[in-house]
Amino acid sequence: MKQKLIDILETFGYPVSLQGTYEEGAELPKSFFTFWNYETEPVFYSNDVKRNVWVFRVFFYSQDPTLTNTILKQACKKLRENNFLVGGAYDIDSGVPNYTAREVEVNIIEKEDEN
Repeated sequence: MKQKLIDILETFGYPVSLQGTYEEGAELPKSFFTFWNYETEPVFYSNDVKRNVWVFRVFFYSQDPTLTNTILKQACKKLRENNFLVGGAYDIDSGVPNYTAREVEVNIIEKEDEN
């Protein structure tokens, strides 16, 4: 599921990486996505795992505040079209001068036999 998320986000033409993989002080792209899989919850039926719910946080950072809003909104639409359940996006502190950032939680259900 991680690769499916990455593949969708890459269609927007911005780098995509795991949250926290840029080293402190590294030169950052002008705009980029990061993501974090903070939970993968199994769903059981008759004591057997039948599916997993993958829960991701997707972040978009940019030096252009307009892109921070528009690109993440477009990404949310594309993720919905690809069977992701998408929550509401909100502003977050980018932690980097001259960058704005937004975050959204996205979930997708994976049937166990799809592994």
